[in-house]
Amino acid sequence: MCASRANSTPAIFQTRSTCRRDEIESTLPRRVRDKNKVLLLYCPAGRRGAEARKKMIGLGYVNAFNFGSYRRAAQIVCGK
Repeated sequence: MCASRANSTPAIFQTRSTCRRDEIESTLPRRVRDKNKVLLLYCPAGRRGAEARKKMIGLGYVNAFNFGSYRRAAQIVCGK
């Protein structure tokens, strides 16, 4: 469910997990063993999310999707 106020965090983002781009290769396989799990990426502007997605695809995570910026991700999820 999406938040009604502009500064509220949509529920889908409240269960997020962070991982630095330079740690993806070492950290992600330990944290997410199922390579078919859906991974939704976003960052302040979208560029780092795109780089992270490329690394994840290279590791075999076939369902990694970059939403782009946080604002765009919220628009996609909340339909606003």
